[in-house]
Amino acid sequence: MRTLLLTLLAVSASANAGNALQLPTLEVSGSQASGTCGPARIHGSGLVQDDASGHSNVITPHGEIRVISGSKQLVIGEGDLQDRNMAACLSTPKGPRLVVAIFCDGRSCPPADYWVIDPAKAIVVSEPAGLDGCSLVCAEEALGVKVPEPLAN
Repeated sequence: MRTLLLTLLAVSASANAGNALQLPTLEVSGSQASGTCGPARIHGSGLVQDDASGHSNVITPHGEIRVISGSKQLVIGEGDLQDRNMAACLSTPKGPRLVVAIFCDGRSCPPADYWVIDPAKAIVVSEPAGLDGCSLVCAEEALGVKVPEPLAN
């Protein structure tokens, strides 16, 4: 069985290292975590310390990310994820953006796909670049800044 992982990283000095969900603010309780990215509340579920394949601090295939801003909500979870997944809350010229990097190690999916999310509106603001989704170039155009190294691999 393929294990889907969601390791969340933040490009912020105030991020708490070692947790699956790393945002400028963070609260962890068992397999649940929450924090903020700009004005939105970010919830992660399905956190585990170590999974069956030996990865540490991940969100399991049954986990998800919820971006909640006012009455709007965006859910990223099973079906949207691939083999390796990471996310970061970034400061950009357009305001805070949550970037989810989805990496596929198989042959039947694009090797990398990016979702750039406006947390204030809880919407995806990146446009897919053809059948392969939103590439690294697409993500950087949507952000107005470079995607940090851990997410650009």
